[in-house]
Amino acid sequence: MSAAADSSVLRAARNKCYQARDKFYSCLEGSGAEFRPGKEAPLACKSVRKEYEASCKASWVKHFDTLHDKRLQLARTLQTNISRSSASSKGSLAGAPQR
Repeated sequence: MSAAADSSVLRAARNKCYQARDKFYSCLEGSGAEFRPGKEAPLACKSVRKEYEASCKASWVKHFDTLHDKRLQLARTLQTNISRSSASSKGSLAGAPQR
């Protein structure tokens, strides 16, 4: 097999993996389900998770799950900080004078 053929096969496999990954995380967001790496997938997304795991190398699944979890933690932290700062700040975003 030529290098070009190998490259196209690898590219197709990566794309299949990325699509399965995106489909799984879309399912999680759409269902509002919680998922933590190393835990079982929610019932609503179980079949999509199996497809994701079948389409990607195990090391990639672990990597993507860890990244997703870190992004969620960051989003929660930012939301908490924004809520705290908006509750304790004076004035408004419209520029109303402070009293």
